[in-house]
Amino acid sequence: MLSIADGAVLEYLPQENIVFDGAQGELHTQVRIQAGGVFIGWEITCLGRFESNDPFNAGHLWQSIEVRRDGRPLFLDRLVLVAPSMLQTGIAGFQGRSVFGSFVVSANVMGNDAFTDALVSWQQSISGGVDVAMTQKPDVWIARATGNKAENVREVFEVLRRKLRPRVLGRRPCEPRIWRT
Repeated sequence: MLSIADGAVLEYLPQENIVFDGAQGELHTQVRIQAGGVFIGWEITCLGRFESNDPFNAGHLWQSIEVRRDGRPLFLDRLVLVAPSMLQTGIAGFQGRSVFGSFVVSANVMGNDAFTDALVSWQQSISGGVDVAMTQKPDVWIARATGNKAENVREVFEVLRRKLRPRVLGRRPCEPRIWRT
């Protein structure tokens, strides 16, 4: 569980989770934010290892992401996947892609302005086999992405973070020090 105090900021940017074939996995992320705290974070999950031609053909994954402010839910996401599944291949699912991710910001990011127009325009120009969709809900912005390579999904999220960080936090975009080692 991640706890964010009033006025504090947490940027949670973990490396991807890899769910190997035959795994019986459970991944749960809980974020608790007090009043004026801000959360910027993502979860990226790889079903099998696409590059090694080692797909996730059997097993299960239970995954949840829960973001709450003062006990009120901002984002509740639950995934129950028992492989093989139509969720993995279906048009309303991952469409045969092996990597999916959710990027969440506990703020109102999009409005009726040039920034929103630029973000939507950028979204439409993404390549590299990644599809991304963005949604603004009250007090939470969500981007979801699917692809076949974790580094491509992470790169999309990194670009989004660089674009959003100045707007949400009033801070310049920068790489976390740990990424530079």
